[in-house]
Amino acid sequence: QGLIAWEFLKIMQQTGQADEGLAIDWPAVFAADTLRTRPIRLMQEIYQHDHLLRLVADLCAFFGVRD
Repeated sequence: QGLIAWEFLKIMQQTGQADEGLAIDWPAVFAADTLRTRPIRLMQEIYQHDHLLRLVADLCAFFGVRD
């Protein structure tokens, strides 16, 4: 959400709809990021077992999920 807000703010500033002095409070964004503060448990398993990483990548490819 922080990245979306940042991109939105940049466009608003470029069009003169927002003050150039406005900025995103990145420490607050990072603190509220639950994927960073409470990662999905499966991620630790994936990091520790290469075969799970390959399985997830294969499933993403099979279902057409892209980066």
